[in-house]
Amino acid sequence: MHWYPQWLEEQLKTLPSSTISAVAGHDPNDEACWSPGLTKVFSEVARHAKSDGCQSIDDIADCLIKGGVVEAPASKEGAFEVRNFVFAVVGWQTMLYKPALGICPPQQLAVTDEQDGYRGQAFMALKQNHVCTNRPFHEFLMGFGILLPPSNFCTCTDAEDKKAFEDLKYVGPEVFNAFLLDSIGHFRIRWVDVVSCHLELDERNNVVFLFRFPSFCACCDTAETEKEEACVIHKVASPASSGRQWACKEDISRMLKETMLSYRLLFGQNKKARRFFKTLDPFPGTAKDGQDHLLRLLCGKKSFRFASGSLDKESYDLQQDFPIMRSRISRLHKILSARKPKSWREIWHDRRDSAGWYTFWTVLIFGAVSIFLSFSQVVLQIVEVSRS
Repeated sequence: MHWYPQWLEEQLKTLPSSTISAVAGHDPNDEACWSPGLTKVFSEVARHAKSDGCQSIDDIADCLIKGGVVEAPASKEGAFEVRNFVFAVVGWQTMLYKPALGICPPQQLAVTDEQDGYRGQAFMALKQNHVCTNRPFHEFLMGFGILLPPSNFCTCTDAEDKKAFEDLKYVGPEVFNAFLLDSIGHFRIRWVDVVSCHLELDERNNVVFLFRFPSFCACCDTAETEKEEACVIHKVASPASSGRQWACKEDISRMLKETMLSYRLLFGQNKKARRFFKTLDPFPGTAKDGQDHLLRLLCGKKSFRFASGSLDKESYDLQQDFPIMRSRISRLHKILSARKPKSWREIWHDRRDSAGWYTFWTVLIFGAVSIFLSFSQVVLQIVEVSRS
């Protein structure tokens, strides 16, 4: 993840100086973003988050204070700042949310509005009180929304969306891809920095949100697959025995794989969608070092081999291949299917019903030829009559 250090540096600049000053050994006036003190805190938050002994933000904050990694707070406000920093680091390490500190009262925690005012199932709220930081990670994060839905869980509330969730069994790149979403659905794509928003749809503004850092998913998936040390995102899972509104550890592993596979479905497996991707700019104003090159490979290449081999299919079983993204894909597919082409150009590009497409153009061409021949015959008859 060559882009991650630069991305992380940009995130650090958004933190209030009061929060950064809570870190032991860091001078707020230091021009270097990543001082030894900050680097140590970042590593220690990850270590404690992965341990079985820390189940909440409060647990990690207590461990940091006891270990002397951060200064013991002398006031209630100081304790808030330590929790703020832990909250921020957990967000950066899981990429489930981006912290928005300093925009709310000290007793609250806030996340960045990545969806420009849209409140979907991922983010139902943007703020929580500090009193919630003693809850287990999955319970605390659920206070913002369903950032990590479980397998085959319908997050939709609309009756038609629920019906589409139950009825749609298969989907393929020829009838569901980014080119059709743009040309027929007239959806705009907005690239976001948080994986929890991936494939969410703001129907009112015709916007589809896509995560732009797939190598984060690849890195976390590789660590889990090869039985290396688990990433922090796996540690915010719910216990397998708990309710079914939050992902368990196995669901999170599936979500990482599905996110990467979704780029193949939306872009890579369709020629027009690959061309469409080349017209997009997922990283505006970002230097090459800060861009995720895996995104261009997944979306712009005709074929791509994952670590486990090629996963491309002509038709995907949503229940098996996309159990986590199933609800979002079925909703998008339902709305796209309901939209019909409004111009000759759109009709030409709309090949979702290939049999109907060929029938339409065959009838149109033969009809046009017949009319032309009939008209020509009439003209010839008129010419012959005039000559006689």
